Amino acid sequence: METMGWFVAFHLFSLQLGVHAVGPRRLFWNFSNSSESTVDGTFEFKLIKSGILEDFNYSANVYKHGRTGLEVFSVHAPDSNNAIAVVFATPVLDDKGKTHVLEHCVLQGSQSYPVKHPGPFIRMLSSSVSTFVNALTYPDRTLYPASSANRQDFRNLARVYLDAVFQPLVLRDEMIFKQEAWHYELRNSSDPSSLSAVGVVLNEMKGYYSDPLAWMRHELAAALYPDTSYGRHSGGRPLDILRLTHDELVRYHAEHYHPGNARVWFFGDAPEAERLAMVSEALGRLGDPPARGPSPLKPQPPPAAPSEVAGHYPGHPAGGAMAAVGWALGGGDGGLPEEDVVPMQVLSSLLVGTSTAPLLARLRESGLGSPITGEMGLDADNMQPSFVAGLRNVAEADVGKVHELILRVMAEVAEAPSVLGDAEAAINRMVVSYKAQAAESGSWGVDLAMSIAGPWVWGRDLFGQFSALRRVERMRERLGRGEDVFGDLARRYFLENPHRVNITMLPSEELAEQIAAEESRVLRAAYSSFASEGRVAELAEETVAIAAFQAEQDPPSAVATIPRLKISDLDTEVTAVPTEELRLGTSATRVLLHPQPTAGILYLRLALDLQAVSDDRLLLAPLLARLLLELGTLERSPAELNRDIGLATGGLTATVEVLTDAESPAEPLVFLLLEGKAMSGRAPELAQLIREVVGAPGLLRNDSGATALRQARSMASDLEASMLSSGIGPAIRRALGMLDGKGWAQEQLWGLSQLEALRGVLERLSRGGWGSVRDELLSLLRTATRRPAVVSVTGAEEVIDLARPHAEGLRSWLDALLRRDGPVPPRAARPRLPQRREAISLVSGSNHVASGADLGPGYSFSGASVAASNLLDTWLYKELRARRGAYGAHSFVARSGAVLLYTFRDPGLLATYEQFRRAHEFLTGFAAQPDAEELRAAAIKATNDVDPYMPPAERGRQALLWELGNVTEAQRREWRAGAMHASPSDVGRLGSAMAQAALGLVAATATTNATDSAGRKLFDAVLSVTG
Repeated sequence: METMGWFVAFHLFSLQLGVHAVGPRRLFWNFSNSSESTVDGTFEFKLIKSGILEDFNYSANVYKHGRTGLEVFSVHAPDSNNAIAVVFATPVLDDKGKTHVLEHCVLQGSQSYPVKHPGPFIRMLSSSVSTFVNALTYPDRTLYPASSANRQDFRNLARVYLDAVFQPLVLRDEMIFKQEAWHYELRNSSDPSSLSAVGVVLNEMKGYYSDPLAWMRHELAAALYPDTSYGRHSGGRPLDILRLTHDELVRYHAEHYHPGNARVWFFGDAPEAERLAMVSEALGRLGDPPARGPSPLKPQPPPAAPSEVAGHYPGHPAGGAMAAVGWALGGGDGGLPEEDVVPMQVLSSLLVGTSTAPLLARLRESGLGSPITGEMGLDADNMQPSFVAGLRNVAEADVGKVHELILRVMAEVAEAPSVLGDAEAAINRMVVSYKAQAAESGSWGVDLAMSIAGPWVWGRDLFGQFSALRRVERMRERLGRGEDVFGDLARRYFLENPHRVNITMLPSEELAEQIAAEESRVLRAAYSSFASEGRVAELAEETVAIAAFQAEQDPPSAVATIPRLKISDLDTEVTAVPTEELRLGTSATRVLLHPQPTAGILYLRLALDLQAVSDDRLLLAPLLARLLLELGTLERSPAELNRDIGLATGGLTATVEVLTDAESPAEPLVFLLLEGKAMSGRAPELAQLIREVVGAPGLLRNDSGATALRQARSMASDLEASMLSSGIGPAIRRALGMLDGKGWAQEQLWGLSQLEALRGVLERLSRGGWGSVRDELLSLLRTATRRPAVVSVTGAEEVIDLARPHAEGLRSWLDALLRRDGPVPPRAARPRLPQRREAISLVSGSNHVASGADLGPGYSFSGASVAASNLLDTWLYKELRARRGAYGAHSFVARSGAVLLYTFRDPGLLATYEQFRRAHEFLTGFAAQPDAEELRAAAIKATNDVDPYMPPAERGRQALLWELGNVTEAQRREWRAGAMHASPSDVGRLGSAMAQAALGLVAATATTNATDSAGRKLFDAVLSVTG
């Protein structure tokens, strides 16, 4: 997976800090008697640092392998969810995507695990209970992280990762390169136009560049960092990928994937000796590689003056321009000085972190466009941090006004930092969220690895990355002394910093056609070159050869090398979440208490039932959730509410949650969910904020229409942008919306129906219709409080004891509302979208295809359904990813009995649909001639799918959702048992049901050209995201 260098801030303060290191001492480890494999010789590790990760009180050791220079950072924590990450510094030298392609190829088999069809990771995942498995490419580093709460599973993952990165099969098998990167396909030897280029990474990047923001992101990076890795296309520019050769990839691996450039991270409760043994085993297989140092990385020197950059992106003129200002920050080594790191994080939050933050608010209120919310703020994920702010949907004549406004706000902040508001609110919110991460993350060790990987390859001190809370207190002391911390930062890094770019991106309807034409020209030139040398037959032979390679079956001896879990390695019981219900007489409101170790953090949740809300009014639920927190309350202005949430809590959110009703699986259950977290002593304030947001919302004020208009416009813009960039999301929602109630509700709330509804609201608001819209929103909220609510509290026992009276206070208040207004009954059923074959037209380089069916009353969901779906995933991977170049291909069976198959970033459309229609043949064929090992693997993965690992904070939330969805522990136990003991007949049952249903409907997002050419054959209707 290619990250493209945007902000991946799992670790809130994963920035450049420095502390004194403990002096080195030597350890000698002899692992020649490893029970898993024989390692010859004695491997020397030198302990170069040890200490405590201050913010979390974890002990850690840093080792260096004496012979090769490989570094190991071994962190010990009371956490059974063990993690490993192998990290390489991988500078990007051009736009061919070498680092990205290599990341893909490494996962396709290795010397010790020589399976290719599919590679070891797909085979392992089919029988893994991992909490994280992936690979990520950044502009300056590549990570191979994995984690599992099952110790044997963790060992398996670690061993395969460590072998794969150093000894991938792609080094000697060019077919792997051709499958993953690109290759020629010639359908007709006498027709030059039948020559095409196909490959997983090639098609992935075509899909990536369907996102307009991707174009701006790279134009800006190229302007800020022209002489470094950060200014190049780390994922690969599609036309440049076609110039990448296998020999280049092999050379790049030799230059950068050697032990001297490798870092290995461990986290969890696995023994130190076991960790080092696994690294030693991997190094022992390499023979005696020459000692080499790490790959160098360098920052971009600042220019003499700011610059202006203009570019284009593929899109309709109605999409408008994008205008932004970007700054590169940092000193001579690229990083911020230690004393500026945490203050800059806080300043970024103060500028754009909330809806009332001055820079974000001024941009939104300007009427010039919609904020590029996903790109705004500080990005500390590169050696050289950056800050970006801007708007999209801007009139071309107004782009200069956007640049001027951003610089004017920065000048005002430098002159009068008080415009930023209460810094303590931003600081507290960040600190609470930071402390809560360990209890909230499902792969905490991987999150920490992602945050430390950058500073590690940049040569920064490792232990210093985990002393952020001490830096926060130093900043508080400076603020307490009256220092102008934020005004000084604004002057130095924004006003006086010449390393700045004003960027403008304009839409071009011709650009997509020009890119396609250029690819056609390249392919015609390639055909002509082969023809002139009499080598056209080679193209045809390559097409046949790659197809034969992809159709190969791995020999049993190779498959046997893959370490897999056994059923006996799994726990037999479902995840238990202790729940106490506070009962009070005839109270309709339920209060649930979930004791969990959450590091002193209280989680308070309120679920309001939307089952009585009419179908048309339900469309307003996302807007209501947004406005509850953005309009303030009757007692507090929007700015005051944001401030008080920050001062008292780690955040308060309002969202809409859609569940399947376990008692009636075809019908949805919809709730308005308010969730907040705070340190245990702030329970009174958190409870009061929730009560005020619901009971005295700013909706009741007459002066809230202008803010509502801006928020609705922002929601519509963000939803449209997400659909244009993802593609598969709207396709899945449209398909499921035709099949079951939950799918229908999700499409209404987050799909094309929601986008259409928001545009309708905007039209009404622009005509002065705020009064009627507000009345409908208030009616929706009133209806929600006329159904019995549920209050949930999660935290340690002592935290729950402190929060108990405040939860009971919420119950008394909710009961009073219910008595005042009287209860209302739920609706009997929700509708479905009309069943038809739809396309959603996008300007994109690839397709996203979703095809589904209702399996009917004769098919009932069980845990075995998930196991059968996992088997189907493996088949789809081989048929549509490996053979046809789709970036992803998956399936799932819903509890309602709906089945869905889908691909994303797929070069095919009609061929993909036809393959979907054959899926039942694979399942019934497997049932007739079952592979016991594959079925066992699918059952193990299904067990994890229906009953996954959950961190403490998530256990409390999930227990609430089980209660809301009427899911009993007996049902969960039944699902788990069904998954563990799936049989061939279960697989055949799904196949037979799919055959009868015939996958008779399609929802697909497709390129404009694909819908033009295929529409007459396949689609009943062609829809548009852009209206």
